[in-house]
Amino acid sequence: MQMEEKISANEEQTRLLKKQLFYMRIHTAASLFLTAALLFVIIRVLPGLTQALDQANMVLADAGEAIEDLQEVSRNVNELVNSGSLAVGQTMEKIEQMDIEQLNEAISDLNRVIEPLAEFFGRFQ
Repeated sequence: MQMEEKISANEEQTRLLKKQLFYMRIHTAASLFLTAALLFVIIRVLPGLTQALDQANMVLADAGEAIEDLQEVSRNVNELVNSGSLAVGQTMEKIEQMDIEQLNEAISDLNRVIEPLAEFFGRFQ
């Protein structure tokens, strides 16, 4: 009886080992298939990915140049505004220094001098 139990146990072990071997082969085949699929995807996608990265680098370089140009324009505008402000300030100082009453008097004098000439030339029309 003991012998029959050992034989039965051995047969059960053999059956389980065969089952384990079958599933191990399936696992190995699936792993090989997935590895091959992964390699295929990497080989197909990698060149496109590197090309996209190269284009992204070019776009970033162009953007950097554009930002530098924009900073230069900003500096130039600031200098222009500063020089314009300085010129306006100097003009305002000169206007404030002018004697408006004396200017009005000079315009009146000029008007009195030109009025007879205007009448004279008006006759010929």
